[in-house]
Amino acid sequence: MSEVERKKPFSCLEKELFLSVIQKYDAILTSKQTNATSAVKKKQTWEKILHEFNESSIVTQQASIKQLTKLWYNMKAKARESKTKENVRHLTGGGPSVMDMDPIDAKVMDIDKNILTNIVVDIDSDINGSTIILGDTNDDAWCTVPEQKKEEDKNEQILYDKTSKKRRFEDMKCNKIDSIKYEILKEELEFKKKLHEEELKIKRLERDHKEKIYEIELQIKLKELEKIKTCMS
Repeated sequence: MSEVERKKPFSCLEKELFLSVIQKYDAILTSKQTNATSAVKKKQTWEKILHEFNESSIVTQQASIKQLTKLWYNMKAKARESKTKENVRHLTGGGPSVMDMDPIDAKVMDIDKNILTNIVVDIDSDINGSTIILGDTNDDAWCTVPEQKKEEDKNEQILYDKTSKKRRFEDMKCNKIDSIKYEILKEELEFKKKLHEEELKIKRLERDHKEKIYEIELQIKLKELEKIKTCMS
């Protein structure tokens, strides 16, 4: 399938549809494994998600895998940011007024349990004046564009390129083998055709030979009858 380039932004209905599809494969997509098997499984899963999303009547314009993965990363980043602001507001008891997480952010957080905030907050002096770190302390895991994710994407791309090259080579190999098989079959049919023609030719010669022998034998018998007839007269 060729990659399409969607021009329209995703609607709220399309985002909800996308999350409902994503939720079915959350165990695979949120896996932290980075081996080749996991990368292939994730790639196949994104292809399934693409098919299910584009097949829905809710979708007004089809998207590509690249656009859907980007949408997923953006939705996770937005949900993480919203949750961070919400936690900051609750802990500090002040600051600028911010909206609580919307239903889509909440569903994203529910799908990917690994999305946690990791920010340093200066607590108001009326609490204890200390510094608190929210969420996981693994900066690499929860930065806006994780280095680990970049490495995973790079490994997936390398694996995808290798797999594509291998598949193209295997396709070429199969095509070459099929071509050779076709030529062999063609030659075999030609040989059988010629053999059949030769067999027919031999049978015709045998028939003609038998007919000639029969005619000779008939002539001999006629002559013998003539001699007998002459002797009797």
